[in-house]
Amino acid sequence: MNSAIIPCNYLRAMNNKVAAFNYARSGKPVFPCHTNKAPKVTGGFKSASRDFDTIDKWWSEWPDALIGLPTGKASGLLVLDIDVKNGANGFETLAALEAQYSPLPETLTVETPSGGEHRYFKMPETDPPIGNSAGKLGPGLDVRGERGYVIAPPSQIDEDSYKFKDFAVEPALLPDWPIQLLTKPKDEAKPAISRPTRTEGVTTPQGKAELDEIVSEMANALEGARNDTLNRLAFRCGQLVAGGEVAKGDCMALVRAAVSSGLSYEEVRPTFSSGYKAGLESPAKALTVRAKPKADEVIIECADDMDIKPIDWLWPGWLPQGKLTILAGQAGTGKSTLALSIAATITAGGQFPDGFTCKPGNILMWSGEDAPEDTLIPRLCASGADLKSCFFIQGTRIKGEPQPFNPASDIPLLEAKVKEIGEVSLLIVDPVVNAVAGDMNKANEVRQGLGPLVDFGASNNCAVLGITHFRKGKAGSHTQERVIGSQAFSALARMVLVVGQEEGKEKRVLARAKCNIAPDNGGFEYTLRQATIKNGKGPIETTYAVWGNPIEGTASEILEDVEGEEAGGSLDEAEKFLREILAQGEKPHNDIVSEAEKQGYSFRTLKRAKAKLKIKSRKDGKDGPWFWALPETPGA
Repeated sequence: MNSAIIPCNYLRAMNNKVAAFNYARSGKPVFPCHTNKAPKVTGGFKSASRDFDTIDKWWSEWPDALIGLPTGKASGLLVLDIDVKNGANGFETLAALEAQYSPLPETLTVETPSGGEHRYFKMPETDPPIGNSAGKLGPGLDVRGERGYVIAPPSQIDEDSYKFKDFAVEPALLPDWPIQLLTKPKDEAKPAISRPTRTEGVTTPQGKAELDEIVSEMANALEGARNDTLNRLAFRCGQLVAGGEVAKGDCMALVRAAVSSGLSYEEVRPTFSSGYKAGLESPAKALTVRAKPKADEVIIECADDMDIKPIDWLWPGWLPQGKLTILAGQAGTGKSTLALSIAATITAGGQFPDGFTCKPGNILMWSGEDAPEDTLIPRLCASGADLKSCFFIQGTRIKGEPQPFNPASDIPLLEAKVKEIGEVSLLIVDPVVNAVAGDMNKANEVRQGLGPLVDFGASNNCAVLGITHFRKGKAGSHTQERVIGSQAFSALARMVLVVGQEEGKEKRVLARAKCNIAPDNGGFEYTLRQATIKNGKGPIETTYAVWGNPIEGTASEILEDVEGEEAGGSLDEAEKFLREILAQGEKPHNDIVSEAEKQGYSFRTLKRAKAKLKIKSRKDGKDGPWFWALPETPGA
């Protein structure tokens, strides 16, 4: 593989995503890392990629992630890591070696945040390939070769970043003498300067201090993030063991902390093993006495340094990708049937009621109320779905035993399955309250329960549609506040859709009650139709949704038109309210309606009071807002 690095004379001005793209353009695979240099992705350097979509996904989710650059055959690079730590001066060691053999050629060099250097060389062709070593060339000199990686510019740790010293220099060929020293068997390799060794199997004071921090972090990990935390900390334990800082047996403290945090041993064992083994391949450098931590600070970022990107939509203005949408309404309004109609349109690449034709995609559904075989699949069939693109979460299998699906712990398993079936465009959760293990009326427990679903949608650019009910009663509240449970359901969602039905009639309506990323008014009529699905076991009666005409108005106005008035405040009180708010002169119609809703007056009652008081309406210009004024107001 070509070992040349891209021209990086402007890397200091790049963000990490743009830099990662440029490494990929030059043929170098990359992967994201934590600030402790541990990989953020399963498989570590083995998952490094040159695929732009993969890189965009990683750094969109983790914009500050360090850039991991594999060494060895993957990139055609071997890196000499020169450090000054714990009494060892790699620069002095290298000077002694160069005096004994010959100077190393000028090559592409990176200044590291610790004050050392990474010198990039072309990977020598040896059999077996040169691997990773710590101190094989002497104190303060480590090598990253096959099955290794380094952190690449412009990655930043705290306030310091990795920087190229000379952008015009390309990786040089490594002379024979370091190759010979690095390829000698361990018992024959005799570097010019011996390296002080630490006692194997013994935890150093610095290692114990870091291990205590690792155990404490695991014990306090939040539900839903425990598996990822364990994988990251196990990786660090492996590094510390390989670097001689921590005895292998002492790492069992992390396993005990993970079990105490709420994970089962069956979950802990494979996660710990995977992270630990990966860490062994990247030994920690000698630890030094911890410097006094920097003062606490607020982290801010300049807008000019941040990437902007448009919202991706499954259905523009109605169903955003990578976001949580709530679909709420009273029982019997056909919420689930409507959601399945939307899903069917996506699987078939069909057309939505506003004329938008969507791209075909897979849909995934987790239903706690209806069975797929006799209810959900017949509805999908009646709605024209491509069943090969429809999948249902039926549970999990842990250590061979079937278990209920739990979003708090099972999202990593779900993501593994999603990779098997391909991209998923839509995840339907019916009802969404099933994702909340605690009290659905407590904001913190709702946020904790929905967090994994929100993260799943964001990391997979998948729209998440959560179905739920209205609470009893509706007076005195905004439409989105009618969603049952804590207001955190609506707060976490970027879009809240509501449905309603006129009592005793087939007409139903869909409207937008909240939308932070598109217009928040307007809607569509729909009805439910009966259908008979025939198969080898006999006919199955089912329902499907049929779209009707578009509707104008706010969600409150649209629902009131079909639901009617319910305790929407007395007419006399509404008249008094209008006289008081208009006493000082005309007011915008939207401001009046908003304040009326806060005080418990329905729009229907407000319109009746307006008519009785003979309030005047006027429009401010062709495209301006409407104003209301009392008839006695001058100019009304």
